[in-house]
Amino acid sequence: PGGTGDFPFSTINGKTGEASGGPITVKQGERIRLRLYNASNLSHSMHLHGADITVVSANGHPIEPSTRTILNLAPGEFFDVEFTFD
Repeated sequence: PGGTGDFPFSTINGKTGEASGGPITVKQGERIRLRLYNASNLSHSMHLHGADITVVSANGHPIEPSTRTILNLAPGEFFDVEFTFD
């Protein structure tokens, strides 16, 4: 809104809202891997509530895993991340 190019939603497999399948439900202790991709023309920072994220791949290349609370994504970047909700 406001002409910033920022969108107040995310997509899962290219679909938004209910079309994306709704919220992702995870089990306590289950390790989840997601690919985060910034398809916008602005940088974005991503974080999870209740878990740190471990980055395991950057732009399709495996990297030494790095755990952090915030991940900054520049336009066109994508990262594979893992997390566990305890």
